[in-house]
Amino acid sequence: MSTPEPGILGCGRLDGEVAIVSGASSGLGRAIARRLAAEGAAVVCGDLRRSPSEGRLDGDEPTDALITASGGQASFVEWNICDVLQTNAAMQFAREHYGRLDVVVANAGISLTEGGSCPTRRKRRGSGRSR
Repeated sequence: MSTPEPGILGCGRLDGEVAIVSGASSGLGRAIARRLAAEGAAVVCGDLRRSPSEGRLDGDEPTDALITASGGQASFVEWNICDVLQTNAAMQFAREHYGRLDVVVANAGISLTEGGSCPTRRKRRGSGRSR
């Protein structure tokens, strides 16, 4: 059982489980990864970058480092969820490092444009379908 981080109580409900969290470097993904670790899960923290976003309240220590410093098991994998190969590699990383994968948290989102709207979908060449 991992030791809960200071201020985060855990009951060991996820002892022995392995979780992967996309968007785990900051914000909600960071909070989810820390909570899963406090409950005993080994956590693969996936994101475009290891360090939290600048100018936010998350501090500057990587999520996986916070978890391991508190006695939990965590690692980082660079992961762009829009890239199928990187997504497959992230899942494989979890299985190879921890022997299994039990929990997948699809937390990463998209960035809005300056006007606050979602980016338009691009069409695949020749298919006529958008992606």
